[in-house]
Amino acid sequence: MKPGVRTAIFTLALLLIGGMGVVQWLAERRLVEAQSRVPHTLRVIEVKQELLTRLVDAETGQRGFLLTGDPEYLDPFRDAEGDAWRLIASLRQLTHEIPAQQERLDVLEPLVRTHFDGLDQRIAVRESQGLEEAVRLLEENREKANLDAIRTLLADLERQEFELLALRSTRADRISTATHLVTALGTLLALFLFGWAFLSFRREARQRRQAEREEARLRAQLIEQREAAVEVSRMKSE
Repeated sequence: MKPGVRTAIFTLALLLIGGMGVVQWLAERRLVEAQSRVPHTLRVIEVKQELLTRLVDAETGQRGFLLTGDPEYLDPFRDAEGDAWRLIASLRQLTHEIPAQQERLDVLEPLVRTHFDGLDQRIAVRESQGLEEAVRLLEENREKANLDAIRTLLADLERQEFELLALRSTRADRISTATHLVTALGTLLALFLFGWAFLSFRREARQRRQAEREEARLRAQLIEQREAAVEVSRMKSE
């Protein structure tokens, strides 16, 4: 094998090893990304659940004021309203890369605003018209459909987060499997190329040594023939 061909084989083997390193690095990045989505998804679900809890807390505080007229019930109501908008902002930040989730939040915000507007109106009725009218509004329960719509939206948001997590995990598993296969095949091919080049080098070295020994034998034979010719010529001259 010519030296240039052997050099090309070594270069190809080294490129294979380098390529496998790049593939392994990319696979590890995808795997880390998929794993990082687990706490992210759990955080989205946690914020979603906290938002729903605060909406219910606001309704509970409002109901307590309507029934008792005690202003102390309005403090948790106001706190819950502020927390709800903060949590919605947090959900927007957590899902900013997912257009479908942002669209859900676009629908959710007016529903939440309607929810708190309805609670404010009931509170105003209690303050201006008294307990009887407030109880009548409670019995009508006009906010139930709105709150059910909010629950449905939040459930859809949670469902998509789990679907995205499952999709990323499946993709990471496939990439990991493919990476192991490529790494194994690439390693075998690189070993084959290295072995081929090494055996070729040994064969050429052995052939070179044989050629050198043959050359030395022929040189020695030629010297012997010359010496014999000189001896014969000397004997004839005598």
